[in-house]
Amino acid sequence: MTTLAVCSALIGLGLGIRFRFFVLLPFLALGAIGLIVLAIVQDWPLAQTMWSLIAYGVPLQIGFAISGLVRHAMGPAIVDGRAARPESPKLR
Repeated sequence: MTTLAVCSALIGLGLGIRFRFFVLLPFLALGAIGLIVLAIVQDWPLAQTMWSLIAYGVPLQIGFAISGLVRHAMGPAIVDGRAARPESPKLR
């Protein structure tokens, strides 16, 4: 479970840096389908299946939100692909 949560948080961070909000829903759906198939194949009880879905979905969304906040805090220069201007004047 811990590995699933850490990996989904890292995937969420990567998605948040690269893409906009609308990519999150397809990744949630694909991951949920994959986990449901895995639960059926391995004959997991319903409680374990639900906890694994929660352990996948919540860290994915949290990682996505954190990367969005970091991207917002870094300023519009990073979003536009430009180099950020220095805050202090250069010494000559």
